[in-house]
Amino acid sequence: MKRHSAANTNAEESSIAGMFQYLIGVLEPDQRRSWKILSLLSLISPAVDIFSFSIIMTVINRAIQENQASPELVAFTLSMVGVTAVKCLLFSAAMAAMYLLLIFFFRLEAVAADFAEYSALAAAGLLALGNVTFLLFDRALGQLMRLYRWRFLKK
Repeated sequence: MKRHSAANTNAEESSIAGMFQYLIGVLEPDQRRSWKILSLLSLISPAVDIFSFSIIMTVINRAIQENQASPELVAFTLSMVGVTAVKCLLFSAAMAAMYLLLIFFFRLEAVAADFAEYSALAAAGLLALGNVTFLLFDRALGQLMRLYRWRFLKK
């Protein structure tokens, strides 16, 4: 297993920062500011999403506990939980099918050897992280579709 020293980590970080500076430097001055703001917001956005989701869940839980939630709100919340669960199940099934094909159909022994090193808990953790990443990308794609409709399809 390859070990990263502090010097390697600093070199990688400086190269990423340098690459970002180079890419920003290619843009026109008015575009540079926009891209810097967009980059900053793209880093802040997941934290805001997680915070707003936790606040929404708190409000819905309190409304349900105090019997102030309408049946429509409860049904909508449960349907969104169901849709998310189905998405995660489909993603997990697709990932399992892909790895089974890689190991048994294509006979890629390197993949089998890699998974032999993982415990069942580590493999489940990787699948859970994959589901979280999938849901974040799904949310980002939804936002991009909204942006596309607003920006390019407005009449």
